[in-house]
Amino acid sequence: MHALKQLHLWCLQVLLPKVAPLIVAAKGIPNDVSTDDLFPDLWHIISGLIDWKIQVTSYAADGSSVKHNVQWLLEQHATKMITICIKHPSDGHPDIHIELPFFGSHPFVILIVNLQDSKHLLKTFQNNLYLGA
Repeated sequence: MHALKQLHLWCLQVLLPKVAPLIVAAKGIPNDVSTDDLFPDLWHIISGLIDWKIQVTSYAADGSSVKHNVQWLLEQHATKMITICIKHPSDGHPDIHIELPFFGSHPFVILIVNLQDSKHLLKTFQNNLYLGA
C-alpha cells in the first residue's frame, strides 16, 4: 500500500458569475497514481451526470501523462465520434482534423471536450513558443 500524498478532486464548474466550483468527489492518491486508478472514478462521475441529464461540456486536467491518458480513455468510451476537417489556410500544409467525442444516448447526447487547465495550458504554450515546437 502506497502512502497517500495528494488529494484528487473532481469539481463541477457552473458557468455563471460568482458561482464557486462544486466538489463532486475527492480521493486520496499516491504520487505514483496510474491511469487505471483514476479512470473508473471519472467514468462513474461522468456517467452519473449524464444519467441525471446534466449537461457536461468539458473535462479539464493538468498536463501530466496520467491525466492525459485518463482523458484519452474518456474519449474511448464515447458513444459516437465525429471528425471535423478544417482546411489549412496555407497551401502545402495538411488539413486539420478534429475528433469530437459524444456521450449518452438519444435524446440526451452531449459533446464533452477535453481541455488542459488554464495554468498548465499557458505553461505548455510558453514552452512551445520558446522551444520552437
